[in-house]
Amino acid sequence: LNFKKKGDLIFHLGELSGCINSSEYLANMVGVKQSPAPKFNLDAEAALHTCIRALIAKQLVTAAHDISDGGLFTTLLEMSMPDMLGFDIVSDDELRLDGFLFGEAQGRIIVTLAEEDQDDFFDICDANKVGAVLLGHVSLRQFLFSKAFLKTILVVGLTWFVILGGSMLFLQFNSRPWSERHIPYLVGLPLDSAYMVIEDLALLPIHLDSVYSSSAIPGTVLEQSPPAESAVKSGRPVYLTTFRITPPQERITVHEGQDARLARNILERKGFIVEEREEPNVILDGKIVRVESNGILLSPEDRRKRNSKITLFIGKSSLRRVRIPWLSGLNLADASEKLTESSLSIGYIEFGDSVLTTQDSARAVVVRQYPSSSSGVVKAGTSVDLILNTVIN
Repeated sequence: LNFKKKGDLIFHLGELSGCINSSEYLANMVGVKQSPAPKFNLDAEAALHTCIRALIAKQLVTAAHDISDGGLFTTLLEMSMPDMLGFDIVSDDELRLDGFLFGEAQGRIIVTLAEEDQDDFFDICDANKVGAVLLGHVSLRQFLFSKAFLKTILVVGLTWFVILGGSMLFLQFNSRPWSERHIPYLVGLPLDSAYMVIEDLALLPIHLDSVYSSSAIPGTVLEQSPPAESAVKSGRPVYLTTFRITPPQERITVHEGQDARLARNILERKGFIVEEREEPNVILDGKIVRVESNGILLSPEDRRKRNSKITLFIGKSSLRRVRIPWLSGLNLADASEKLTESSLSIGYIEFGDSVLTTQDSARAVVVRQYPSSSSGVVKAGTSVDLILNTVIN
């Protein structure tokens, strides 16, 4: 179960989640004792267990630990402490941080492996259709018993002792048994109607979250906490989760030169429909050449709605030989189109001394190319370097 050595990569198997339902964090830190159970997918759970058994049989993982009580952070601490190792991880900026660290969503396992075993690891994960996300690596930081850490724990513990002690005294002096009422069944109601029902009972409606489903009625209540028929006092908050009216937008994050399998895994985890197309490219064989949506070139920072179709153009080396076209006098867009038609790719681009402004760039034409058209034929996918200027020498 524990980390073995510094430098091992830490991977998250299963779907990343920010769900904090029924977690120790929600119950003990936030104070919500009753909340819906985390979502559970039996087919995904079976695929996950098949995958981890295959990884263990191939001796690809050096440690494995399920995520349960306390969430991801507790799991990493339990793996660190036996051999006094540490860990460096990066959170997912698309998920709320407390849910990422302390959520207890089902069907997730943390594994570690040597860097050189990544290819075999991804092959098995892909074969079992199990998502694998790199979180970070094992380190030698023994921070658990440092003075700074113990001081922080002490301050947090004292703060919570004061807060909880004060809360218990407040409840003892402000208990109102005559104000008890029962929560009605709200699932399926429009959000406005649910608010009216809750407020009529002198309760406090809080819209906690929303999720998207193409088959649901937008704006209706999906979950409620406390559940129906729960006995509560007036003024008690009632948390509602609804179906989103519009699909959420996600950042693309995939970039040129990234491993194609990893890029597909990232996009599918974000809810995109991924299509792959190969095009000749010797330098970027098996890597991402570009990313498009409906013919529009996308950068890693661009956003699109979930369920959008994303096309990955993947480099593919080829033994086929093609003739280099004559590009002199063409602007950059026309030269790029002609190279694509010839199963070649653009390499290094340089602008001459006469190109000073954006307008100059738009008017610039190819004055030299390497290799030149007189070089004859080359492998499909070969890059052609271009020099552009506003004046042809």
